[in-house]
Amino acid sequence: MSAKARKRRSPGEGGCWSYQTKAGERFRVKGMVRLPGGTLREVNKRGFMTKTAGLEWLADAQSAGRKGEFIEPSKQWFGAYGAEVIDGLRVGPQTKASYKKNWRLHVEPYAIAQVPLAQLTGQRLTAHYRVLEKSGRKDHKAGEGLSARTVRYIHTIIHGVLGQAVKDGLLLRNPADAATPPTAREAKAPEMHPWNAAQLAAFLGWAEANSQSYALWHLLAMTGMRRGEALA
Repeated sequence: MSAKARKRRSPGEGGCWSYQTKAGERFRVKGMVRLPGGTLREVNKRGFMTKTAGLEWLADAQSAGRKGEFIEPSKQWFGAYGAEVIDGLRVGPQTKASYKKNWRLHVEPYAIAQVPLAQLTGQRLTAHYRVLEKSGRKDHKAGEGLSARTVRYIHTIIHGVLGQAVKDGLLLRNPADAATPPTAREAKAPEMHPWNAAQLAAFLGWAEANSQSYALWHLLAMTGMRRGEALA
């Protein structure tokens, strides 16, 4: 194809180029975007898995700029921002404690916590979820994988944090929308098979003669209390 036949990009339209990382080929985009005040600024963003994804992001940014809606990329780290958002949530104490625990165990110790908000992509989040599924446990089975149900719950927390980043004007759109967590079907809780009356009676008969916790087992059986309620 001759040089004249090639389609030329308009000045300032920008482009997308590949570069190599330890994890393989990635893409970066560069182009001019109009800020809300009317001035033009060159934007650079790295970490795209495909050239198409990079060019789509740049096209969205330039379209937002023409509408006066462009949000400058945030350099704030994902881990620190998420901890701040969770700390300020208006939710129940147990829910907040659960969010904090999962963030502390399954986001902050990983490299993704040091990624600037502006460099987060759906592909990066998906890769993080796969790591958690492979070796994310931190309890007595440390190093084994988290369940699909837990990883999907972590995705829900991350999606909420990044949704707040969009509301705060730090992101143009939520990168978690483009991530691929475990499906709802994969994360479905296993079916419960409670004891029948005969099995329960046999256990309580054994516990009355052999267990110091018989009163607790009897209370649970007769009231249907949850474990935490009975222990309290």
